[in-house]
Amino acid sequence: MPLLSHADLTPEDFLTFFRLADAASEGIAAPDGWRSLVAADLGLEPGRFDGDWYEKGGALGGAAARVTVKDGTLAVSFRNTDSAIDYADYPRLTIDPNAPLVGRSAYIWAFDGLLKAVADYARDPANGVERVWVTGHSLGAAAANQLRDLASGGDRYGDVFDDATYVTVGSPLVVDDEGPIYNFGYDNDIFFRTVNLFRGGNASAPDNLVFYDAGYAGGAGRALAPHSLGGLFEHPDAYFTGIERLVAARVDEIPGLDQDQLVVVDAFDGAVVNPRPDRAALMLGERAEADTITGGAGADTIVGGGGDDRLAGGGGADLFRFVFDAQTAAGRATIADAGPGDAVQVAGLALAPAASADAAALTAGGWAVSAAEGVTLLSFGLDAAPGADFAVRLAGILGTGDFTVSGDTLVIGGAIA
Repeated sequence: MPLLSHADLTPEDFLTFFRLADAASEGIAAPDGWRSLVAADLGLEPGRFDGDWYEKGGALGGAAARVTVKDGTLAVSFRNTDSAIDYADYPRLTIDPNAPLVGRSAYIWAFDGLLKAVADYARDPANGVERVWVTGHSLGAAAANQLRDLASGGDRYGDVFDDATYVTVGSPLVVDDEGPIYNFGYDNDIFFRTVNLFRGGNASAPDNLVFYDAGYAGGAGRALAPHSLGGLFEHPDAYFTGIERLVAARVDEIPGLDQDQLVVVDAFDGAVVNPRPDRAALMLGERAEADTITGGAGADTIVGGGGDDRLAGGGGADLFRFVFDAQTAAGRATIADAGPGDAVQVAGLALAPAASADAAALTAGGWAVSAAEGVTLLSFGLDAAPGADFAVRLAGILGTGDFTVSGDTLVIGGAIA
């Protein structure tokens, strides 16, 4: 399965799932255009709701969820841990929701009344529901996984949740079942990886996604990646950082990237290196920051992200990818070890078949090569106005004859192996 491909979702849809998961937390507004469904909409007792949130479920009444709608999509977003009383429900996560004798001890049963009402609402043609999404972060993500299991094992809610699309964030309970659910999480998030006894090759989750922060760089490894999605802890944006970088890099356009791909999200002020140099990695730099990123022995894909980056591919035929926007254009990336088989890609730009002799005359798709003092400058035109809009420095002297054009990519010394 491709890295960000699930149930015909676009990369932007993944971002929306993350925002919906975050909006299940009290005090966080629903994403733009999404309307909350409350007791009156769902035919439930008003006492079951606190504002926009369904509450008072679970062992001590801490289970909560939010239901929102927009343009024919209904989303159920389960809340993460937000108080100490949620800890009483943790043991219920390990119980099979379909077990005939103990199933009602499973956490998802705390939401049974809500789920019945949502299923009835979704089936009513007057409400115009065309698709159902289910999401959550952490404890809420575990609830979504249990609902996936419950929906696939019976018809309690009709086909509403069996046919739903599931994307979760940082789940401590991962369904090992390709297709019905996508569980997004960092390898070095202790709750995602350790609590669920994570095993490589899980079909519903990316298996090699690293949040490369100071703790990881210092050798702490998997224990210190930030787990939070909202504003509960000091680094609330770790998961949003990862998904936003993946979307900005337009990874759905990069062939061959799947859920087994090693992905490194740079969140470190110092030098970032491929943590498994024997494996090809997708390495995502910080936006508009001066990154130092070094790949390994394989064919790495490095996305600097703008700023005055210093990039090195290491061994293998590496791809240096630039996705143009104002931040990217403002940067001056330097590729320190460009060589035969490496490639420079300006995503989506239809490059001219041959280099221009005059960088000042470049228009969209035009490119030029100049060299001086041991550095080669690749200049690109990005719009109709004459002149270079974006440039990349390569250490060493190269000429126009050292590059081959392939769509939006300049390959050095021939095709990528």
